[in-house]
Amino acid sequence: MRGKALRALIAGACSCLGIAAAALAQGADNSTRVFDVTPTSAQVTAVIDPPGRGGTYRFEWGTDDSFQFHSMPVALGIEQGTREVGGTITGLAPSTTYLVRVMLTGRGGPVAGPATTFTTLAQPQPTAPQGTVPARAPVLQPRVTAESTPDPDQAEQGAAVVLAAESGTVAVKQPGTNEYATLVGGATVPVGSLVDARNGTVRLVTEADSATQEALVRDGKFQVLQSSRGSGTTDLVLRGGDFSSCRRARSAGGSDRRRPRRSLWARDRHGRFRTRGLNSVATVRGTTWRTTDTCRGTTTSVYTGSVVVRERRSGRRTVVRKGQRHLAPFRR
Repeated sequence: MRGKALRALIAGACSCLGIAAAALAQGADNSTRVFDVTPTSAQVTAVIDPPGRGGTYRFEWGTDDSFQFHSMPVALGIEQGTREVGGTITGLAPSTTYLVRVMLTGRGGPVAGPATTFTTLAQPQPTAPQGTVPARAPVLQPRVTAESTPDPDQAEQGAAVVLAAESGTVAVKQPGTNEYATLVGGATVPVGSLVDARNGTVRLVTEADSATQEALVRDGKFQVLQSSRGSGTTDLVLRGGDFSSCRRARSAGGSDRRRPRRSLWARDRHGRFRTRGLNSVATVRGTTWRTTDTCRGTTTSVYTGSVVVRERRSGRRTVVRKGQRHLAPFRR
């Protein structure tokens, strides 16, 4: 029953951004609220209705309606229902009037909420002689005032996965959006989303055979793919880098030095996961492993457990065990 409800939610979410955002823009109760204003900072919050599949939000502010500054976009995910989001704007100028608003983006295009005006307090006393401190652009430290970590049971095989930022900075680009959004806490996002975990660690939860499975992933950029049919195996497809130069270098007999490289480290707990590099596919169960693409080929390194590596060119399968690695040569 839960699966049918979520599938219906996702099916109807493609066109709901404009409706949700329009409600935000028209509802006075959903305007951005400003409080705890100081000479150089202010707290801002907004109650928003998430647009559904592929939604993000960010705050924009400035001294006029051009809104010169904005925060990094934050992923909303596919879950529905109102929530409160907010942050702290710092680096503001004393005794200055600002406009601030919240912006929703997604399949229906960006739609802004109503702007709120506030004025920073006067500086009680000079902190330094005029001209000695260089001006700096305001910044916003984002926070989510409502519960930001989604329920693992929101994962839906072939439709939605749950992401939670374990450490560092993790960003996600959801289908239908054209920008990466910061993962604050966590979000439920559609299958097909791109995850940038080059500067952080993300916990990935998916559904397989009506049960949840999870993996920790870091040190790379990948796309999450999963079929709604079958066993629920989740594919982590390495993304990023231009490997077309590898073919040119090999044709010219050039060196592999300074050629593109991408990598992905992962650890699962007896789930059904595969990593897909350019030249091989690694199927794991209860394993810690790394997949690395270079111009030489795709290397699978195993730290715990074992991995079955299938070379995409020849179809040959190799079992790689703890402490071993396997190189699938670059496909010409």
